Amino acid sequence: MKKIKIYFGLLAMIALLFSSCTKDESSMTDNPEGKTTISFAAVLNDFTNNSAKAPLTGDVPSCSDAVPAKIRVALMQDGSWVSGADGDAGGFIEIPVIPNGEGGWMTQESSDLTLDAGTYMLEYFAVLDGSDNVLWIAPRSDDDYGPANFAGFVTNALPIDIDLRLGVKKYVDVEVLCYDQRFADEYGYLFFDFNNVDTITLCVFGNDCDENGRHFPAHFSLEVWAYSGDANNPKGAALTNGALQNTVGTYDNGDDYAKPLCIALPDRDGEDLYYGEIRLLDFDSNEGPGELIRYGVFNDTQVKALYNGETNTYYHFRSDCEGVDTPPIFDEPGKNASFYCVDLDPLNNSKVQGAAILRLFGNELTVSILAIGAEPGADKPHAQHIHGKADGANASCPPSNAAGEDGILTLAEGLPFYGDVLLPLEMYPIAMGVAGEIDYQETFILGQGGLISAADLNSAMNPLINRAIVLHGKTVNGTYDEFLPIACGELEKLN
Repeated sequence: MKKIKIYFGLLAMIALLFSSCTKDESSMTDNPEGKTTISFAAVLNDFTNNSAKAPLTGDVPSCSDAVPAKIRVALMQDGSWVSGADGDAGGFIEIPVIPNGEGGWMTQESSDLTLDAGTYMLEYFAVLDGSDNVLWIAPRSDDDYGPANFAGFVTNALPIDIDLRLGVKKYVDVEVLCYDQRFADEYGYLFFDFNNVDTITLCVFGNDCDENGRHFPAHFSLEVWAYSGDANNPKGAALTNGALQNTVGTYDNGDDYAKPLCIALPDRDGEDLYYGEIRLLDFDSNEGPGELIRYGVFNDTQVKALYNGETNTYYHFRSDCEGVDTPPIFDEPGKNASFYCVDLDPLNNSKVQGAAILRLFGNELTVSILAIGAEPGADKPHAQHIHGKADGANASCPPSNAAGEDGILTLAEGLPFYGDVLLPLEMYPIAMGVAGEIDYQETFILGQGGLISAADLNSAMNPLINRAIVLHGKTVNGTYDEFLPIACGELEKLN
């Protein structure tokens, strides 16, 4: 775990101002407009000294040594944003800071913080540099805008009550932590649009069927996390405030009804991967956790595919019903994994022999390959793929006479037999030792990251048993060709 730097040389900040207090700098008679002011002090807090207070989901962020230029805040009073600065829409009160002559910084006076007496809620507080980069930020504690994983590292996390009275200049201490956008969700601000993180909406609706196949509206919960990248432990940072439930009820005519459940998800540059779980609840009870009926990894592309122009449609699951989910984003627990095997025999006069085992569970495919006789060398990766034919015909390994006049079977010359590449088995391995051993295992989340979907790889019309695995990579005429076929095997189902 990185240690947070709390000493910045001349920019060291123990506090922008020193204490949380009120000072009688004016009287009511000096303030004829009936206004009073707030000033803020940002106290830099140290993760390391507070590490026992709350768990972290990853490495803690490092502090920046950039020069602070302003403070950005959002205040509410009676449920309304102050000074027109709507934090939900990315609007803020910005207050310049100047050196206080003691190695720290203080805020300049701001008309936006000259307010009527009353009770206010500080909802957002950050320190920025001159380029609007967030340097330090006050974490939240209430999960209103995202998981507050860093809340335990300060004594008083936001939101903070401010009792503002006439005749008083109010100074408020706010503890801040070093900010890193990679950890934006952990400060409790995932959907607070302070850093312009775009969001997309996932809506879910479901039916539950009785033993006669009759459909009823489902009462369910949905919980989503950022995908951790580990298929065995897929839950990364939480993206929902616990398990959220859809609204259900009964009309006065006795008909039960249910509403779709919609949640916001971050949509950053590049692909976003999420992991979600849906649990079926009793229709007349909100008690959890309920029966896990759907789960799995999905991405922002699948969520956006639910949009019809500007209208958001929804993922529709059918629990214990005839028919499939539309679209089939999640997996169903209780599905038995399917296993396949492959005997790998040599091509192109190689000496490669081996075998592969495949485990298919929902949209998760694990491929294990053991082989010997491949050409070793750190600069000689061995491409390997699952091949198949688009027309549903059985993929086969090419015979020896499939090679051209030079007697060398190229990748292209084998395509009429084993078909096109359906799934590259990356990262391509390197053969080790004098025996040229390949020991490879990788798990793929099908349908994610541009990979073929489980439905396309293994369908009723074109099942996985119609596919073949081909290993590649051999030196010919002094040149190494990582795509030259060296072994092939056709898939067989084990269960």
